[in-house]
Amino acid sequence: MGVPYLFEQWAIICWNIWKARNKIHFEKATFNPEHILFKANAMLQEFCSCPGRDLLMPPKQTMQRKHVTSAWLRPPPGFLKFNVDASFMPNSGLTALTMVGRDSYGKILTGRTWLCSTASSLMAEANALLRAVQSAADMGLDQVIFESDNETLISYAQHANQPLPWEIHSIIHNIRSFCSSRPNFSFSFIPRAGNRVADWIARSTLKGQCPFYWAHCPPDILLQLLLTDAVS
Repeated sequence: MGVPYLFEQWAIICWNIWKARNKIHFEKATFNPEHILFKANAMLQEFCSCPGRDLLMPPKQTMQRKHVTSAWLRPPPGFLKFNVDASFMPNSGLTALTMVGRDSYGKILTGRTWLCSTASSLMAEANALLRAVQSAADMGLDQVIFESDNETLISYAQHANQPLPWEIHSIIHNIRSFCSSRPNFSFSFIPRAGNRVADWIARSTLKGQCPFYWAHCPPDILLQLLLTDAVS
């Protein structure tokens, strides 16, 4: 948490230093740092006790965030959309990675789940994205949208000049390498509500509640989620 009225403290101290400088220069007064701090503190206390101080201060700026739909959207004709997610157990490092590939009708064309070990949730989700990109490249696909509910991860994948955390540096580098010769590979952020299919598969796999053949024979709960997405 920031220091209260930090800007005001700085401004008041600077003002009193300037006044003291002028007195020294023009009036040959002596310099007393403690006296300057005492006066500055008195002025700050007076400012803080003023009931109308908020009227003198500019309104707080709020970040305008680009609207992002919370529902899963089908990709354009000719494109596939790969939704990815991961579920991570901090105590053991056990991780479930999930990739769900659907066409413009919402139909599953490919889907996989991997069990592995990772060191953090960010590393887990980065690995899920890498597996999806690598799978799409191995399948010979060239028009794919990769979607995740981790906005930070998507930002790292999209912006080549952005500094990377050490734990996912090599993973993002590999993702960018795969995409360098595939201009129609793109990345998109979606809130968790729109990524519920991949989220459910990852969490249920880690709990032992989702079979690895889910892409060919989805459990009833997963089938309902897929149908809901397809008609949205």
